[in-house]
Amino acid sequence: FADVAGRHYAVVAVNTLGGVDPTVVSVEATKQAQSIDFPPLAAGSLEIPLAAVASSGLPVVFDATPSNVATVDGSVLRVQRGGSIIVRASQDGNDDYWPASATQSLRLPPVITGFTANGTELAPGARLTTPEITLAVTALDAAGFSQAEFFGRVAGDQPWNSLGVDNVPGNGLSVVVPLAGLPEGAYEVRVVVTTPDAATASRQVPVVISLAPTLALTLGGSVVEGGSLAGTVSIAAPR
Repeated sequence: FADVAGRHYAVVAVNTLGGVDPTVVSVEATKQAQSIDFPPLAAGSLEIPLAAVASSGLPVVFDATPSNVATVDGSVLRVQRGGSIIVRASQDGNDDYWPASATQSLRLPPVITGFTANGTELAPGARLTTPEITLAVTALDAAGFSQAEFFGRVAGDQPWNSLGVDNVPGNGLSVVVPLAGLPEGAYEVRVVVTTPDAATASRQVPVVISLAPTLALTLGGSVVEGGSLAGTVSIAAPR
């Protein structure tokens, strides 16, 4: 009687072999069906608001599986890592309404947890001063990773240039980048990680390339105690 609340129906038990009049009982269906309006979720944030409304006006609760990808905290989906997940909104019903639920399946993008240069987390405005740096990324995804590609460009709307690709994720995701051939000043670095099922996530950080100058000392003679030396000192950027 899920969709016939308030209507009366005759329930009849008939013995087709006997001559006794059948017994008729009037039954009223009292429970009503309900539906749940569960708007599409938007992936991309580590905390995704959850909202759903039951047509009965009764409260809705949420759950998500698998829990190693994301968990539900009240009306917030807290993302732990990238991966495929099913989020359910449900209403258990009561004396007047039948239970109801609605589900959504979505692919959460990978979660980047670190982007470093020479082992130090890149902060906006970080100065890169060595002739060579190792860019590395750490990320979490239930499917693992197929590659990470690193990019750079002069700050602004210039096209991104690839600085290297690591497609052997078993030993970490990193590339060695020589800075001597890059322009000094405001610069941007970016990394894009990709999973085997083509899910991606990226992070970019504005930095400053400012290579430390090198000091060269040329002496014109031998060192003698109490004597004097003549020579030249030159300072140059490591290009």
